[in-house]
Amino acid sequence: MLILFSFAILISSSLLFLVQPMAGKILLPIFGGSHTLWITCLLFFQTVLLLGYGASHFIVKKLSWNLQRMAVSILLILSLVQLFFWQNNMAWDLPFQVDLPQVKILILLSLTVGLSYFSLSLLSPTLQFWLGGKNPYVLYVFSNVGSLLALLSYPFVMEYFFTTGQQVGIYILGFLFLSTFVFTIFYNKKLQVPELEIQSLPIARGQKLRWLWLSLSSTAMMMSVTNYLSSVLLPLPLLWILPLSIYLLSFALAFTPWDIIKLKYLQVLSFLFILILAIFILGNVVQPLSLVLVVHFLGLFILCFLCHRSLYLDRPSVGHLTQFYLWIAVGGVLAGFLISFVAPIAFNSIAEYPYSLVFVAVTFLNDLTLKDIKRIQYFGWVVLLPILFYFLPFKAESMVVYFCLLFLLRKTPLVFLLAFCSGLWVWSGVMDRENQVHFKSRSFYGAFQVLQKKDPQRHVFVHGQTLHGIERIGESPQALGYYHQRSPLAEVFNNFSSNFHEVAVIGLGIGSMACYSRPEQNWNFIEIDSEIVKLATQSDLFTTYNKCFQGQGSVVVGDGRKQLEKEGANKYDIIIVDAFNSDAIPFHLLTKEALSLYESRLKLDGLILFHVSNRFLDLSNVLGNLAKTQNKVALYRDVQGDESTDFFASEWVLLISPKDERRQVLNQWFMIEANEYPIWTDQYSSVLRYFK
Repeated sequence: MLILFSFAILISSSLLFLVQPMAGKILLPIFGGSHTLWITCLLFFQTVLLLGYGASHFIVKKLSWNLQRMAVSILLILSLVQLFFWQNNMAWDLPFQVDLPQVKILILLSLTVGLSYFSLSLLSPTLQFWLGGKNPYVLYVFSNVGSLLALLSYPFVMEYFFTTGQQVGIYILGFLFLSTFVFTIFYNKKLQVPELEIQSLPIARGQKLRWLWLSLSSTAMMMSVTNYLSSVLLPLPLLWILPLSIYLLSFALAFTPWDIIKLKYLQVLSFLFILILAIFILGNVVQPLSLVLVVHFLGLFILCFLCHRSLYLDRPSVGHLTQFYLWIAVGGVLAGFLISFVAPIAFNSIAEYPYSLVFVAVTFLNDLTLKDIKRIQYFGWVVLLPILFYFLPFKAESMVVYFCLLFLLRKTPLVFLLAFCSGLWVWSGVMDRENQVHFKSRSFYGAFQVLQKKDPQRHVFVHGQTLHGIERIGESPQALGYYHQRSPLAEVFNNFSSNFHEVAVIGLGIGSMACYSRPEQNWNFIEIDSEIVKLATQSDLFTTYNKCFQGQGSVVVGDGRKQLEKEGANKYDIIIVDAFNSDAIPFHLLTKEALSLYESRLKLDGLILFHVSNRFLDLSNVLGNLAKTQNKVALYRDVQGDESTDFFASEWVLLISPKDERRQVLNQWFMIEANEYPIWTDQYSSVLRYFK
């Protein structure tokens, strides 16, 4: 029976974590490519996991063996009905209006994968309880190994080879196989569920709260790292999966009976990485990329392993197994709620990451003694340290020195924690002033800030870690940055602007492109983030749009594709796709269906211009393949920047008819040859082939 139960747990856990990136991938284009989508998805899955664990706890405690089998069987059947209904109705839309995107995500997931995920969540702890034995927690290793394999297979197998429609089909077939297998086990006459000796003594409230806190801390760390790296790098499933995989790997290793590393050594490593991560976050260290990823992922693993090993060492007897998992799930849900809903409202940056470090640091207080508490008298001196360091001429260096000194306080956890919080509070403000941060804001679509630079005086608009616009203060408005008069964009407008009467632009930024407008032209700007619209059109920080725009038209808030779908056919002379989520164009704007929509909204000789500047991906080849689907050619042009004139290096791709005589003017643009890679569609887009 051990083999059968282990196999069932392995399959159920694999499906449990296969559906997560799959659902996120399908929902990503619906919500404009926002990385916040994934965090909201994690909240949903954590919540349903809690409900599943709660149902498992109720079933094994309150129902007879026959009723337990019947309840699980009915759930599996209802889940299959919902899945088959979803496969035949994959519109992923609601018949009613929901303004808050997080709420809409939760509703959509509930209507599509809610029941199947609930059933899978219930199955693993229930099977572990039924199997019994001296240490059923070892089966939790099988659960996490299955989850880890499923997650890692997604970007390298599922996303790489299959469309989202095919992925859904594979998930449904897997769920059908699992259900059949579980039914076979349930109704095997040889199956006898052992009578377990239930622990009579209740679990102390403090122990339950400790389980909750350890789970909350590790989950908050995983979500915060995902949020941070997605905003710094790219909002794609690969970067969603790696932190979650590391989280699961730490769970799998922590719940083994082998003592891989002594807890006291693990705590020392955790102290060290809490300080290193604080320095990287506050110092805004994002280069070199390989070092940044290693530090954040290694730190995530060590801190999660500490929390999960502490959970394993504090585990109850078998009789309280389901309750143990229930409290772990409660901690996960609380973390998801804090990161998904509270953090975007409470913070104007990705500040939940350093606060997650504080959550982990609190776990060090478990073995606090009276002697440690008495040492709080030294805290006053520690508080003075950041203030003293503030007056040193080199702020970044003094911050590193301060946090390094805190390592010496690791044997007095309470003083360490208070000093660490004090340092975070002081240096978050110090580093903002050092980096000349003039304004910060955050929305569902990401965090952005405005920096004030000198020589000459100018405001710089930064989304995530990517510069998106620049304006000189006190000078006549002009197109700068990627839109400079020496840019490929300027080349197109200088040569053909007289032919452009109707212009559509997806992505507003600070409105620099408005400098190319003429009084006789009609421009339609489409921007998905209302906060950026306010910054560009209603703020004193940027006045380029208001002072430069000479044409007719307006700024519309919404997704580029959805807004163009409302427009009439054959309307525009040129459509410019300049939408970015941190460093990349949202992928749903680069698919065959999207290009077909753009083409239908163009006049006969219309042009499509894409801004594809990117640090990590070569998206020009994606457009080279897409161009042939509309009988177009893709012309590529890149330029080197000049910081002294606020001219940024940029890459642009122009889609034009192969017979269009205007190609002769663009003699510095070269044609992108189509390759053998699959064409991106709404159901298929894998970036693995396009990394630079």
